[in-house]
Order: sequence, then C-alpha cells, then structure tokens
Amino acid sequence: MNMKRNRFSPDIVRDDFVSAPQWREIQDRPIRRYEAKYIVPIEIMPAIRAYIQPFVVSDKNGIGSFPHYWVRTLQLDAPDLCLHHAKERESLNRFKLRIRTYGKEGSSPFFFEIKRKLGGTIVKSRATVPNEDYSQTFPHGSRKALAFSKERERMNYLNFVRLRNEIGARPQVMLQYLRESYLGRQEQYARITFDTQVAYQPVRGYDFAEIQNRRWRRIDTQTGLNCDFPGFILEIKTESGMPFWMRNLIQNFNLIRIGFCKYSTAVRMELLHCGHEFSATGENCTPASSW
Repeated sequence: MNMKRNRFSPDIVRDDFVSAPQWREIQDRPIRRYEAKYIVPIEIMPAIRAYIQPFVVSDKNGIGSFPHYWVRTLQLDAPDLCLHHAKERESLNRFKLRIRTYGKEGSSPFFFEIKRKLGGTIVKSRATVPNEDYSQTFPHGSRKALAFSKERERMNYLNFVRLRNEIGARPQVMLQYLRESYLGRQEQYARITFDTQVAYQPVRGYDFAEIQNRRWRRIDTQTGLNCDFPGFILEIKTESGMPFWMRNLIQNFNLIRIGFCKYSTAVRMELLHCGHEFSATGENCTPASSW
C-alpha cells in the first residue's frame, strides 16, 4: 500500500522551585501527588456530578453552574515525532514540550511547560508569558527579551527553549477541550476534572489566533478513546493518598484506570486519517508503515 507522508501505578508529581541565588543549581522539590485518568460513559456524568457534590467546591476559574473553562495546548515535537514515540513505547524517561492557554477570548497568559516523566516520577516546570508579550514575539519570530517576575520562571523558560532547540522541536498539534473542574472541600489538594469536546488540528506555527476558524477534529470518539461507547475523560489528582470519597467513586461506578495521552492520540488519529495502519494493541502502538 502506498502510504502518505505526514509531519507527524500512581505517579508522583514534582513542581520545581528556584530562588535567585540558587539558579545555577536548580533542584526540584517534590510534591507527591496521585494522578489517574478514566474513560467514562457520557451518560453517567450527571450521576457522578451528583455523587461528588458533598465533597467538592467549584473551581474558582470555572464559569457556569457546572464550572468549566476552555483549555488550548500547543504541542511541540521534533520532526521525527520522537516525543510522541517515547510515550507510545512507554519509555521510562521522557518529556513533553507544550504551550498552554485558557479560554477562547485571547486574554489569558501563555504557560510554557515541560512535563518530564522519570520512571514513576513526573516533574513539571512552568513559565508564564503575558498575552501581549507572546502575541508580539512568538507568532512573528521576534527575538524580544522576555521579563519574568521570578528567577525560577526565567530558568524554566530558558530550559524550555534549550530543549526545543536541542531536538529541533516545532509546533505539531493544537489541542482544545472543555474542562469541568472541582476541588476537594477538606483536602489540602484534591482535584477532579471532566474533559469533553476534545479536539485537535495540525499546526505549523505559534499563532493561537490562526486556528480560530479552522476545522477541529474530534478525539473523544469511540475510535479516539479506543472504547465501545461515547465517553469523557475523568481525571483525579491528589496529594499522597486518595480520599475515601474518590475511592468510593471509583468502586461505585466501576471506573478502570487507563493511560491516555491527548497529544499521542491526536497524532495517531492524524496518521490514520492520512492512511497509516496501526496494530490493535491500543494506545501503545507505532505505525505499521515506514515514514
């Protein structure tokens, strides 16, 4: 067959903190969190909402009776998609490069994120770039110097740029989804989110505004989710152990934890659209054809 070419157990999360005098010896101080994702039939979302209400409060960043906000993420990868393949092959040490913003109105800042997975440990680094600085700099290739209020963020940003340059990463996919978000009432940190309307589009540049009127391709289909029912992505995050009400939620609704990556799913969906073939082993698979 003539294939078309295309561009394309609980985790511990650690956030890094760097003070100005220590920037040459950057150390990540661990914050232990439990993370898990589940694909859930869309028809039981109301029942899950009703169940969690006594235990949660609405995320203050959300709007509406069911607190929600839009998330848009620009995923960067090398020309050979090495970051995607590292996830597909479940490499013990891997990372993602992404630029994230919230809402569709274009007023949110942009967050440059490195998400590393080192064995069972996840290390997240983030740098915040104001909307006006991003809009004037990245879509147009400007070399304008960016100012950061904290030395930690400046170093996170420089590390992002270093990794991008080392592997020749460039924008590959834009992701978009609607997130409904709740926080635990009693816990120091406990979050539960529902992601719906998950979609992607291939991209070539850094301009978020360019994608406004382009066609989105849905990921949360039965093919994309690799399940036999229409579903949504439920995610829980807690520090250390899981609260009893989350454990009961999982047991009462027979939820099964899965490893789901929106970016790798988007790449696979695009490759299928372009004529590639995949094995039937689920998410962790590589194209049966050559590039």
